[in-house]
Amino acid sequence: MEFHSMDESDQYRMATQECPVDLPPPPNYHRWRSFFLSLYMQVISSEEDEKRNFKHKDWDFCVVHSMHETDRQTAKSFIRLLETTLGIFGTCNGDVALGENTLQAATTMIQKSNKVFVLATRHLESQTVPTYVFHSALMQELQRPNWRRKIIPLHPRGPKYTPLFLANIEGLSIGNDSRVVELVSGVIHLEEQMQVRARRDRAQLAFSNKLRELRQHRIQEIQEVISGLRREYGDDYDPNEQVTETLQSIEAIMLDDTASSSGSGRQVINMSGCQSVSVGPSFHFYGSQRGNDDPPDFE
Repeated sequence: MEFHSMDESDQYRMATQECPVDLPPPPNYHRWRSFFLSLYMQVISSEEDEKRNFKHKDWDFCVVHSMHETDRQTAKSFIRLLETTLGIFGTCNGDVALGENTLQAATTMIQKSNKVFVLATRHLESQTVPTYVFHSALMQELQRPNWRRKIIPLHPRGPKYTPLFLANIEGLSIGNDSRVVELVSGVIHLEEQMQVRARRDRAQLAFSNKLRELRQHRIQEIQEVISGLRREYGDDYDPNEQVTETLQSIEAIMLDDTASSSGSGRQVINMSGCQSVSVGPSFHFYGSQRGNDDPPDFE
């Protein structure tokens, strides 16, 4: 049963099994218990978000295509066909996340794919079709000689149109599904597939290990926060007044793919490449009882 679907007593039982805490007796018990559960639920929610956001960076193939809706649908259908029939992993332009490092992400897509299928349609170079922000730069990158060995043009309706930079590169016609699967299995060899699968397995294992370390650190932070507040301010203190600030602090202890571990005020586990992992300074919480004109409790 998922944690969020449990009743509160079961949630508390599960939380204290993983994160034993010493809570004060009544009449203050329930407010501290509520505070503890809020912190623990944040740990669960943050971990679920990190699992959803985790993306592999190794693929058997990628598909470069225009932003035209027909081409986008063709690329997605092609990827689904190969993933369901051959069990190989693919990505495409539409999967590149927009942001500060968009061009780098698009380049990584090419570099980390064994084969680069280019959907050769008139839309690819049409001036009337909107383009991805990285389109021009990526087209230039694809023309580099050391990448040509990876490129395979895809012709949805036969080789009626071929962009100039794809000239003299043998392509595939993708009008017949069964024929396409056979042709692709001939250019993406089993040995290459096994190499990609092994790299993805290693990345997944590294991610899972670091996520487990991160959870342990967050659990420790919860224990330190509760014991520290009780020691500093006594059992009559209501920690729920500061639950928002504390939850934001736990949220700041994050697994980050791009941030440097030198950043202050937060725990960073750098997952770049899933090879080397650096852990930044521990984030601690500070509370104080105050009047209306006093500064905030947590900083």
